[in-house]
Amino acid sequence: MRECGSCTACCKVTRIKVLEKPAGKWCQHCKPGAGCTIYESRPDPCREFECLWLVDSAGLLPEEARPDRSKLMFDIQQGGDSGLRQFVRAFELAPGAAQKPAGRRLIDAIRRRGQLIATFPPNQTPGLLIFPPGQLQHVREQGLREGAITATRDPDVYRCTHKFSDPDQD
Repeated sequence: MRECGSCTACCKVTRIKVLEKPAGKWCQHCKPGAGCTIYESRPDPCREFECLWLVDSAGLLPEEARPDRSKLMFDIQQGGDSGLRQFVRAFELAPGAAQKPAGRRLIDAIRRRGQLIATFPPNQTPGLLIFPPGQLQHVREQGLREGAITATRDPDVYRCTHKFSDPDQD
């Protein structure tokens, strides 16, 4: 099993209610690149969170995809009311990380496995929904019908018309 090492990406990306920590801001207990100053007594949401790179036993994400290196952090989210079983969230730790060649390669590898990907830019602007090739047509049609997404030049990539809610860890 992989270890976080000096990666502290989740300490910035996720919202932790119990710590009153908003998404996209560094946790007051984090020393970026070093770790958590309350590691032994950290709350359950912090203990339980695992990014996709950390738990990837299938070898989907290579070593260089560690969030602090790739500037992208992926996790798996249950689909909820969307009608999906689950989807992958891609959090950009630096603006444009998902559009750079290395980021595109990681996203393409995940979508080839049949996963829908939702991107979360660091500036809280609307992200993208990146569909697996030729799949989930009903979700695309519903999103277009409701005005939640708009098409781009890529037939599998749609721009969201509003920002996603904050990534939440109770």
